[in-house]
Amino acid sequence: MKKILIYVIILSILCIPVAAFAASGVSQKIGIWVNNKEIKTTAGAEATMINNRVYVPASIFRDAGFSVEYKKSKLTMINKNLLYIRNLDVLNAFHYTFINNFEKIDQEISNILGNLLLEKDVDTTKLSELVKTVDLDSNSFDNANFTPVGDYSSSFDFASASKSFNVYKEAIDLLKKYIESGEKEQLEEFYAKRETALQYYALFTEEFDQVFKRSSLNAIK
Repeated sequence: MKKILIYVIILSILCIPVAAFAASGVSQKIGIWVNNKEIKTTAGAEATMINNRVYVPASIFRDAGFSVEYKKSKLTMINKNLLYIRNLDVLNAFHYTFINNFEKIDQEISNILGNLLLEKDVDTTKLSELVKTVDLDSNSFDNANFTPVGDYSSSFDFASASKSFNVYKEAIDLLKKYIESGEKEQLEEFYAKRETALQYYALFTEEFDQVFKRSSLNAIK
């Protein structure tokens, strides 16, 4: 009986370190936080502690707004938030060029119509210069640096901008002809064509606002 008791005590002493090691070796879930937001992980794609180092599968960062690509022994990770911020830069540049100058054209048209109404001399030099500028601006959208957002793909180029301006150019030609000839029909055609151009422009600005809004929301996700 005494031998049995001693054997049990010795066995218990030997088992204690093993149990303690097993307890300390139990892996605990490692939480991953990016920009104060916890990233949820799935089985088989969790952070792992090995030799006091934390190893994290790159794919986890997709849920943090990163694009992750492994190709030809090269791992590329890009923060999509930065891409959408770049969208805002591209959109602001297009606003500064095309939109601002298009509205300057419309303002100059109003000035010319006012002079015609008051039977003053009309100078279309400034209008012609603005038309040349906007002709270039209407195709200046930098879609090479545009990140697809919503229904707008990487080939998106604001074709509605060019369409609205091309129709407005036709209206301007009619107005110039009226200034030279004084024929009322040409003035009526000008007004009709201008109205169509402004309708296209309204569709463009609505589209522009949608793209800007979606890019802004994605930039702060």
